[in-house]
Amino acid sequence: MGEVGITRFEQEFYKVSDTAELRDIRLRRPFFFNQTMTDDFLMGKLQDKKEQRLFHRVSQTYPSLEGYRKPLKDLFRHVKYYYPKFSPPRVFSYISTLDYPYDVVYADSLMFISLDFFLGKDVVFYQGFPKYISHTFEEKYLMRQVTESMVRKMIVKGKEHTFLDGMIYEGKKILLLHALMPHLSEDILMKYDPNELQWCEKNEKKIWTYFVTQEIFYKSYKKEAHRFLKEGPFSKFYLDIDRTSPGRVGVWIGYKVLRSFMEQNPEVPLMDLIDHMDGQEIFRKSGYKPED
Repeated sequence: MGEVGITRFEQEFYKVSDTAELRDIRLRRPFFFNQTMTDDFLMGKLQDKKEQRLFHRVSQTYPSLEGYRKPLKDLFRHVKYYYPKFSPPRVFSYISTLDYPYDVVYADSLMFISLDFFLGKDVVFYQGFPKYISHTFEEKYLMRQVTESMVRKMIVKGKEHTFLDGMIYEGKKILLLHALMPHLSEDILMKYDPNELQWCEKNEKKIWTYFVTQEIFYKSYKKEAHRFLKEGPFSKFYLDIDRTSPGRVGVWIGYKVLRSFMEQNPEVPLMDLIDHMDGQEIFRKSGYKPED
C-alpha cells in the first residue's frame, strides 16, 4: 500500500483572497461545493468572523497532519486485510462549521475529516453542545471517529425489529472498530470516560438482570433504543441508578456478547460473524452471562 496523503482543504479555502482564486478552488475541489453556493455567499463565509476564529483555532491545534499519515496507513492496511477489494480513499481535512454529527464523512473514494470537532472538549465553540456529546471533541478521538465512519459502511444494517437486533448491530460496530484499531482502549472505543466504563463493569450483572427480567431483548427496537442504545447523558432504567449511569449501556452489553461469542466460537472468522450471522444466533451461541 502506498503512502497516505492528507489534503488540507481548510488551508486552501480560508486563504482565498479574491473571486478568481475562489473559482479556481471550486474547479479543483468540486465535491466541497454545490450549485446553490454563489461566489457572494462563499466570499461571505471567508469573511465571517466565527469561521475565521474556527480556522485560526484549527490551524493552531493542527499546524501539521503529518503525524496522522502512519495511523491512517495502518488503518487502511487493516481494512484491506478484512476487505481485500478495499481501495484507500483520498483524505481531506476541512472545517464543517460544527455540522454535527458529520465529524468524519467516508464516501468510498473520499474521506473528509472535520478538524473543528477535535479541538478539545472545553473550547468556547462547543458551548452549545451537551457535555455527553462534546466530551468526545478531543484529538484522542479523531482516529476512532475516522474508523467508525468506515465501519458504518462495512456492516450491513439489517432490519431492527427488536432491541436485541439493535444491540447486536451496535456490538458488531464496536467489535470491528477494535479489530481495525486494536490498540484503542475500551473507554475510547465506547466513547466513555474511565469512570463511565468502570460504572458499566461494576454494574454489569445489574444491567443484564434488568434486561432479562424486563424482557427488554425482545421488545420493540423503536421503543427501547432511545433508553439504552442512543446517545444520551444517562441510560433510562427508570430507577435510582439512572443518575449515575452513562448512556448507551446496551451498546456495551452488545459488545460484551460479541466478545463472549468470539471466545466460545474461535473457529468462526470475524467477518463471517459480522456479515452473515444474525442477532438471535449470536446471542444464543455467545454463552454470555455476567459473573456475580
